[in-house]
Amino acid sequence: HLLDTPWPKLRRVRDALRNWIARAPADAAGAGWERESADAEWLMQVFADRERAIGPHDPSSGLSPEWERTLSAPFVLHPEYGTRCTTVLLVGHDGRTWLGERRFDPAGRATGQSEWRLNAGEWPVPAVQAVTAAPGNPSGSGPL
Repeated sequence: HLLDTPWPKLRRVRDALRNWIARAPADAAGAGWERESADAEWLMQVFADRERAIGPHDPSSGLSPEWERTLSAPFVLHPEYGTRCTTVLLVGHDGRTWLGERRFDPAGRATGQSEWRLNAGEWPVPAVQAVTAAPGNPSGSGPL
């Protein structure tokens, strides 16, 4: 599988995530939002890594050496193709959820950030309902 490919950026991110999981307590319930904010910032920094790999070109990738090198960092910096946002989602054992997103322009400059903090039970969980389009109504917005 591609996630098992030993790409330098994948190894770096995977090692960082293993270290983060190993240092986290088994149950962080009650630690407060400061814990989630600190963990999320740390994870954002892991994905902000712009260090490109140094090494031989992998001819099996089908990419030119220039593109392979451009894509070798966790944060891809290129004016035409690259990282435009990073999202972190943390869900605690107690159901508390932290969701954050940082947005970037083509030059890699942060252009905005959003953050949501949700305690268990504070947000509605809609019932899952199958929607089927009625004959003559391709939008599916009318009676079935």
